[in-house]
Amino acid sequence: MHIRLEFTSGSSSKFWEIVLSGTSHSVTYGRIGASGQSKTKDFHSVDDARSSAEKLIAQKKKKGYEEVSAGSQGTKKAVTKKAVTKKAVTKKAVTKKAVTKKAVTKKAVTKKRR
Repeated sequence: MHIRLEFTSGSSSKFWEIVLSGTSHSVTYGRIGASGQSKTKDFHSVDDARSSAEKLIAQKKKKGYEEVSAGSQGTKKAVTKKAVTKKAVTKKAVTKKAVTKKAVTKKAVTKKRR
């Protein structure tokens, strides 16, 4: 069994998929377009593995995930780490620089007035 579920709402765009093979199942999850993280869990019997997989699928569907074909991926483009880092660094640098410059200017003006 191979089931892929996706959730898209607002800025959230993520996937969750499960592959059941024998007495274990592997769950892979992450942002749509990325390879995601995987976790494998082993069970004592095939029935235990199937029961666990069905329970996890039900939980995800209750949270709003929708089933898509196992081989497809979402159409949203993944946000690259570089883009996120660059934007965050630039915003932080500009904010910090502006605040520091304003503080220094205010200090200088205050000292001149004394």
